[in-house]
Amino acid sequence: MTLALTTAFAADDLHSLQELFLRGEYAAVVEKTKGLLPRARYDRDGLLYLQGLSALKLKETELARSSLEELMTRYPQSPFSSQAKLAVSQVQTPSDEPVLFSVQVGAFQTRANAVKLAEELKRRGYDADVSEAQMHGKRFFRVRVGQYADRPQAESKARDLAQEGFPTKIVP
Repeated sequence: MTLALTTAFAADDLHSLQELFLRGEYAAVVEKTKGLLPRARYDRDGLLYLQGLSALKLKETELARSSLEELMTRYPQSPFSSQAKLAVSQVQTPSDEPVLFSVQVGAFQTRANAVKLAEELKRRGYDADVSEAQMHGKRFFRVRVGQYADRPQAESKARDLAQEGFPTKIVP
């Protein structure tokens, strides 16, 4: 079944994606969700969930993690959110690489805005840097603080940043 790439999609389209997933056609689910997500007004949580699970099956760990984390962040009340939390815990990182946590305080479509925020954070004594990332076909410049060996250290820094009025998100 061909999915119509419109601004909104029918429940039948989500159902057909679920069928593709159940048949093990994970690459097709990833491709179709990449096309639908930028245009979808409804059921974005379901699309992100299917995309994340399919990417997980394909061992596309970065896409799996970003899809599932976006779902949990943007749609915490979604029925898929608790399942996404469980799924993201299954995203494996290579065992020879230590997992480091950072605190993301912003993501911008222009480098200048990201650099401006990073400079402000550095003036306040934080170890901030800017990195470029692709997400859903768009380029973003992320501003992150620190690299911590464990999540509690990153959470502590996130609390400090939040007290100064910065938005925070812990990221591996």
